[in-house]
Amino acid sequence: MRLLLAFLLLLAMTAGAEAAPPGASTPVSAVMERTQAEPELSVRKLSQTGYRLEGAFLIRLLRPEWSLVYRNESLRADPGGQVRIPFSVPRPGKYLLKLNAVSPYGEVLAETLTLEITPEAWARKVADFESGGGGFRLEPGLGISFLDYRQTGFADYSALNLTGRLGATLDLQPGSWSLQGDLFATLLPVSRNQEAVLRFIGVDALAGYRPLWLQSPWKLLVSGGVHYTTTAVSAPSPSQALGFVNLAGPQLLPSLQKALPSGDELRGSVKWALITDKLSVLALSNRELALGLGYTRRRPGSRPWALSLDLTDLRIALSGSQVIAKSASLGFSLFY
Repeated sequence: MRLLLAFLLLLAMTAGAEAAPPGASTPVSAVMERTQAEPELSVRKLSQTGYRLEGAFLIRLLRPEWSLVYRNESLRADPGGQVRIPFSVPRPGKYLLKLNAVSPYGEVLAETLTLEITPEAWARKVADFESGGGGFRLEPGLGISFLDYRQTGFADYSALNLTGRLGATLDLQPGSWSLQGDLFATLLPVSRNQEAVLRFIGVDALAGYRPLWLQSPWKLLVSGGVHYTTTAVSAPSPSQALGFVNLAGPQLLPSLQKALPSGDELRGSVKWALITDKLSVLALSNRELALGLGYTRRRPGSRPWALSLDLTDLRIALSGSQVIAKSASLGFSLFY
């Protein structure tokens, strides 16, 4: 009789355990996780002077049988298990986004996401929006450049030139991927040490990626692509062989930006480019190295502009002729 009572008690305890919600003490970290360091952000213009900053947090559901409820609405996950938690705010400040994870058994886990937008970050976003920074941007500019050019068999050439540049950027995925292009050329010489006029023409085509793990105010952009450069000479016949034509190759261009409290930006970049001749890979010593520094002024209601300082060192050995070209350029550009 005692054995029968013990057996019945054991059955009752087992049934009670099965009836209990399996997630009764489930931690939030076992149900969902954030998949980005910062939320997606975009600007929406309401009127002549009004803006809203909109975006979304991305949350991955680690347990697909659970659901997320935000503002009394059940949100669906995409095929990858990610759920967008949208927001729209009218001004800088600290905002708390409250959501609940609900299990099939009715267990509710509360989670709060903190959105903090500083006045400086707001000003940068609005200024970038007004300059067209949300999609396609043009950056025309002018500069003054000092050139020191040396080539085997020719007298050293030096000149002070007026240069032109046209840059373009297309954001493929805001905050991550972009395409960049640059066209630059020597427009006219201001002064030179000989009668020959040596002009440079170049094109850069790049794809860039910005890692999201680097937190504001810092921004890293790693770009890679191809470049093309050639020269044109205006001189009497003895100097017609001065310069080079139709050189191209791959290039790598990482750049680091820092946003200032005022909304302005500081930028530094390093460029390494390999020189090839008609698709033939030359020695690694045939290369171009460049260092760039820049300052961008951004203010709401006005067009951003930038100052830049670029130092380049180009070295090429072709058909027994060695070329060493060094330049220092100071430029000014506008954003459209």
